[in-house]
Formats: sequence, C-alpha cells, structure tokens
Amino acid sequence: MAIALDQSTTSLGPTPFNFNHTPIGTPAAVILFIIQIDAAADEISNVQYGGVTMTEVATRAQDTGGEPGATYCYFLGSSVPTGTQSVSATDTASNGKNAYCITVTASGDCEVEDSGVAQENSANPSISLTTGVTTFIAGGLHSGRNSVDLVTEGSGYTQLYEHDRGSVTSYVQYQESVASGSPVCNWTAGGDDVAAFAVAIKETATGLTIPIVMHYHKLMAGD
Repeated sequence: MAIALDQSTTSLGPTPFNFNHTPIGTPAAVILFIIQIDAAADEISNVQYGGVTMTEVATRAQDTGGEPGATYCYFLGSSVPTGTQSVSATDTASNGKNAYCITVTASGDCEVEDSGVAQENSANPSISLTTGVTTFIAGGLHSGRNSVDLVTEGSGYTQLYEHDRGSVTSYVQYQESVASGSPVCNWTAGGDDVAAFAVAIKETATGLTIPIVMHYHKLMAGD
C-alpha cells in the first residue's frame, strides 16, 4: 500500500495554536508545516499531535533579509493517535504564523527518507532530494511574492494551500508515489525572498522474513 494523502487542516496566525485536525481514515503519519513571517529566528518548540511529541525534521528554512520568514517541518511516523486530535506548539514570539497539518495513510509506520531547503532570494525555488524507494513528498514555501497568483506549484504537484499574507505569501503542495532517484520539489516564481522546505517520507521497512527450511532424513534399514 503506497503512502497517500488522508486529510489536511490549516490554522491561520498570528497565533495558530491550538487547533484540531480530523483525519478521514486511520493515519500512519503526520507532517506539519509552520510558515512564519516577519522573522527568520527560531520561535517554535514543543510541537505535539494528540499529545504525542513531533520531531523537527531538520533546521527550518530561513530567509533573513528583505521580507524575512521561516518554514518549519515536523513529523510523526509511528504511534499516531486516531480520530480528531489537537495540534499544539509553544510559540515564543508574536510574529505571524500559519500551521498546515497533513495526515497520510500507509500499510504501516513511516519515516523520513530525505529532506532539504531552499533559502534566501531566488527565482523558481527548487529542492533536490535523493531517494532509494518510492516516496510521498510535501513542501512548504514562504515567498516574498505579494500575490498568490505570482507563484505556481511544480510539475506533478497538487497545491493544498495558498495564502496571501499582505506583502508575502505561503504555499503547501504534495505529490504521491514519487519514483526513487533524484526527485525535485519546486515552485515557479519570480526572484524574491524564499524559505522553502521539502520532505520525502517512506514506509518503514519491517525487516527481512527468513524462511525456515525443514530437512528430513529418511531412516533406512541399517541406518
């Protein structure tokens, strides 16, 4: 069973925590993007889904000049609570933040295969990943473009959210069943401030099943 989108929920800032997320099915994993404006500094800690601590995938993507911002990514791939759950975090500053919670279904637990960032001023932000198996990829973007019409999702991606935040914009996109190799998470946009984060997740290997071969010896007369 491939990893597939289950449900997504957004909570708009400036202080988006706490909020509830209601899956459609039984979630195998949770991805949470927090897209922050007006500052690149780390202002988020103690992120939880249903009271279970989520792990920050890697250091947030940061844009430190012009129209600063940051994109955080958190992940939970096992022991995911079922049904409606609260999403919570400690926010240490009043800068604007949007939260985007994504649950996925799979045949079992999931884990991060790879992640990456695109940061600072650039056109057409793009993040190259390296994967050895088929993955589910999700990406979050803080952009200095001042209209949602000025940014479009990458080829093969489905846009989950786009939000106009005054002089900046926020986006979240995903793609299912991405073949192994060197996939790219990207957006089309003119040159501007960028803080983009992409994560590829896979089903967790359950280990090898070693067959037990029974050897029989037929007793013959005289053995």
